[in-house]
Amino acid sequence: MNYVSYCSLFLVLTFVFLASACTDANRTMSVLEKNGFSEIEILGFRSAGCPSNFDFSTEFRAKDKNGDIQTGVVCSGRFPETILKVDAKP
Repeated sequence: MNYVSYCSLFLVLTFVFLASACTDANRTMSVLEKNGFSEIEILGFRSAGCPSNFDFSTEFRAKDKNGDIQTGVVCSGRFPETILKVDAKP
């Protein structure tokens, strides 16, 4: 591998690490389960959707109480407050 290949690999790995560091899968699962969601799939970091004072922005896909598949984001941080945002259906 040449220098450019190493730099590209480093940048990709850094991005993957930083994106995963900005999610909180455990708290997201807990919030969704408490709100009646099931079959929860954590999709990772979402760059938009959370206020700037929240440290974590975790995107998800899950079934709601009615069995409909929903997507959205759970915003969380150092404090116990969390925000659950479900995407609007088109």
